[in-house]
Amino acid sequence: MNEAPDLGALRARLEADDRSARRTAAARLGRLLGEIEDPAPLAPLLERALADVDPAVRRSAVEALAGGAARHPALVARLVESRLSEDEVTLRRALAGAFAAALVSLGLAPAAHGVALHALGDPDAEVRAQLVGALARVAEAGAALDAWLDALVTRLDDPVAAVRGAAMRALLAAARRDAAHAVRIHGRFAAQRRRAEAGGSA
Repeated sequence: MNEAPDLGALRARLEADDRSARRTAAARLGRLLGEIEDPAPLAPLLERALADVDPAVRRSAVEALAGGAARHPALVARLVESRLSEDEVTLRRALAGAFAAALVSLGLAPAAHGVALHALGDPDAEVRAQLVGALARVAEAGAALDAWLDALVTRLDDPVAAVRGAAMRALLAAARRDAAHAVRIHGRFAAQRRRAEAGGSA
């Protein structure tokens, strides 16, 4: 049986002035997240590490989330949502990767909705590609995409081919799953095309 973690000591290390101590503590959170049954006690510690002034500490915390995404996807989705304003693009990409992994485990639960919609509009192409790719995988596994149809149709005009291709995969999977989806997708796509053509001729 694993020994219960000393969360008080871990918090103290996360609050230390020594950056290396905080980085080590953040990495320890990742190991715990993969072992612990109830992750709730770790949530405030992860939130603290994700908000650390040192990018290396934040990166360790994001890696912790990625490692725990399959086991605790709802927690990971919630914590990722709290950091979507991260300025450093490499960390936003890592956050998107963690969320994409959680999304595959969550399916299309409501907990994932706000995060996915926000990330689909991220200015970084890699962030968008990871999220659209995850939506395509869950759609191909049979999940309904009702709440994401408009955002995915918009991504068909993404400037990046990988994003456009993943959006098409997701929408085709949705259309195959349900004839009503096919009609709705066609209607949204046609409306978007009409708007684009009207804007181009203005």
